[in-house]
Amino acid sequence: MSGEASESREGQAPSGPAAVQPPPSGANEGPPHAAVHVHHSALQFRFLEQLKQRNVIRVAVLYLVVCWLILDPVHVIFHMLDVLSGPTASL
Repeated sequence: MSGEASESREGQAPSGPAAVQPPPSGANEGPPHAAVHVHHSALQFRFLEQLKQRNVIRVAVLYLVVCWLILDPVHVIFHMLDVLSGPTASL
């Protein structure tokens, strides 16, 4: 019976403290900033993808266009009526 148990465990990975293995030898080669740069660009890419997925960029552009469409005519009307000009000294 004990022979069957040892045979069934032969194909499995060992478990316990002896199962921890060191990283591959080439994992720490190269300058340390290279890994940070790759991670940083991947982080930026994911951030931009999230902005696109949530339509943040489209809403921001729409917000700017609507603000311009509101403020431009108001500016023209205020300029025509001299609403924001200071008091006149011609009296």
